[in-house]
Amino acid sequence: MGWLLRCALLLLLLHHAVGDIYMHSPRGSNNRNCERNVNRDNANRLFNSQNNDAGGYACPRAVGGPETVTPRMYYYTNSILSIEWTAQHGCGTNPKVRCDIVIQYMCSEPGHAALRDGTPNDVNDAATKTAPEEAASDNNLNYGLHENFAYYDDCRTRASNGGLFRADQLPGPHDARSTRQNNNGNRYGFECPEERDYYPYWHPTPWKDIAVLTYNQSRCSYYQAQSQNVVGKGYCLYTGTDAKPYPWPNTPQLCAAKGYTWTTSSSFGLPPPDCVVSDSMWSRVNHLGNGVNARPLTYNWTIPSSAVNDACVLRIRYNITTTDYAADAALGLPFLNASYNFRQNEASLQNSSIIKIQQDPYITIDTTASPAKFLALARNTNQQGRTFQDRSYVFSIKPRPDSIPGGAKLYNIGVRGKRGNIVQVFPSVEYDFVPNSLYINPGDYVHFQWTGSDYNPRRGCNNGEGGPPDKADNNPALNSRADRSNVIEIVADSDSFPADVTDPTVQSNSMFPDLATLLNHAFLGQTNCLTEAELSAIKNKNERENDPRNCAKLNAAPNGPYFDGKPFAPRTGNHHYYSSRNTNFSNRNQKGYLQVGSNGADTSLSAKQHFVPIEGYKTDLDAITVGQGLENDSGGDGNVMGCGFKASVSADVIPTYAVVILCVVCLGLGSMIGIAGMFLWGVLGPSPTPSPDLSSSLIPRG
Repeated sequence: MGWLLRCALLLLLLHHAVGDIYMHSPRGSNNRNCERNVNRDNANRLFNSQNNDAGGYACPRAVGGPETVTPRMYYYTNSILSIEWTAQHGCGTNPKVRCDIVIQYMCSEPGHAALRDGTPNDVNDAATKTAPEEAASDNNLNYGLHENFAYYDDCRTRASNGGLFRADQLPGPHDARSTRQNNNGNRYGFECPEERDYYPYWHPTPWKDIAVLTYNQSRCSYYQAQSQNVVGKGYCLYTGTDAKPYPWPNTPQLCAAKGYTWTTSSSFGLPPPDCVVSDSMWSRVNHLGNGVNARPLTYNWTIPSSAVNDACVLRIRYNITTTDYAADAALGLPFLNASYNFRQNEASLQNSSIIKIQQDPYITIDTTASPAKFLALARNTNQQGRTFQDRSYVFSIKPRPDSIPGGAKLYNIGVRGKRGNIVQVFPSVEYDFVPNSLYINPGDYVHFQWTGSDYNPRRGCNNGEGGPPDKADNNPALNSRADRSNVIEIVADSDSFPADVTDPTVQSNSMFPDLATLLNHAFLGQTNCLTEAELSAIKNKNERENDPRNCAKLNAAPNGPYFDGKPFAPRTGNHHYYSSRNTNFSNRNQKGYLQVGSNGADTSLSAKQHFVPIEGYKTDLDAITVGQGLENDSGGDGNVMGCGFKASVSADVIPTYAVVILCVVCLGLGSMIGIAGMFLWGVLGPSPTPSPDLSSSLIPRG
């Protein structure tokens, strides 16, 4: 085989089932930005995810235009970041599927526009449009930007790889935009479809490899040797000033024949990607959930010291196929190439034992019958072998502080999930801490930091707690959209009341090094808060819970959905904690566990006492008898009204005179409608039928 054909021997990607992948930590976009809808607005915004429109998390910011600046998530170099995801069609060592997961990151490059999510123009803008196909788009902040226009321009002019397996699909444009999954060359931001669908790629790419999680150990040496982390990639250098000839050469031979110079880019100078074959990556098919031992599918990334950059994104690619393909003898790996393309090689394939990958074929199951009995298979050949992906929102990577000892490990603890119940948020997830359980050594550090969004679909009642109101209407009576979290310690995982942090003994046994750090994580640095009496005076439940100054519900958090607790070394012991806003027994559970030291004895919690509820506070809330949550919605932007609109309401909330007036109005309207109906019937109805003569049927009495 030639150079290009050999490079085309790469892992076949996903099966034709809807095998979506969703990144939950860091926060995955699935091509969303600041739309308030249940479904995303634009699947072509930045990249081709191939995922369901309902997936992904809204933009990590408070509502507003460019004047609203929400701090960006950041991670320190040499810190450990837990990457979590769910994959629909199984992976790891599951024998029902052949799967690889590729985790990569990309950061802004010198001389090019910085990566960005896309900034809304105002409170009503979602910033979800695809950037126009022009260089000026790189500098328009309203459009999101991952790959830049120059990268895409190189992709759309470069000849496609003729050695790729296409099954029975015919190629569209003869350039790198056209693949078996993207035959028409559709555009998704400035992503290069050929690079998206195939790994490892044979031309320069901005994506640096973190890890490959594979089912087959024999693949590892190939993946690691071909990663751009360790080897440069070739391209045909164009030095002219006019537009490039189309299609531009994609091999050394074609480049030389055109009189140009084949050039090799530098490698990234990074270690080869981690290659993992582990039962811990196992997941079941037809399921978006946890893996082995009910643990989330997770890869722990130690961020390299060379990665310092103000704008980076993570990408996770889900590559999956069946076992219907023959192995390539040259590499000893189950890769395919163009020799298996049915339309181009129909004659040779018809007489071979190789399974022919054709669209929705018939298979004969009984040749003795006349006519023969046959079945139809559901085969979509542009999805028989498929790639799904998700990407994070933009984050920063900062140098590790000198104040953290070099021998200490630094663990990031964040929050995943979004507002709503488990059905409403699916295929995303409800709130939880990431990692949910963490075991560290004394002297190690943790960094609590998270973000959320104020652009979620409206959720209230038991489906979403607290505010503040959406700035587009500023109406606290309506259900809110905002994510908020906090950390306060509890005595045991099963508790719903926190420990009494006003007790000095509890403070001295806390995981936090001092009271100021404890209170900052619990109260988020809120100021200008309503008092208990002021909250109790607000009788409408939604208005009370969504009031911007209701600090009890975390509504006055100074950075909106974002919180940065700064790194600290927690005290030795076993520490349980939760979010007071989002833990709602029998509705959702946002709890975490931190064990510092190997001693299994619960030395840190034995002296802790529970909080005692503030007396009298609950009595003032009895004006509203809370009813059931409103029904789930499958579209739109959520439920507008709160529980109070479906619940029974006392006379303290609706005055008696208002009830009397409402009854009188209803009776009056009913009477008028009845009189009008009788009048119309008399005018327009049928003429009366004469009564029959019944005298002859009467039986005389006698």
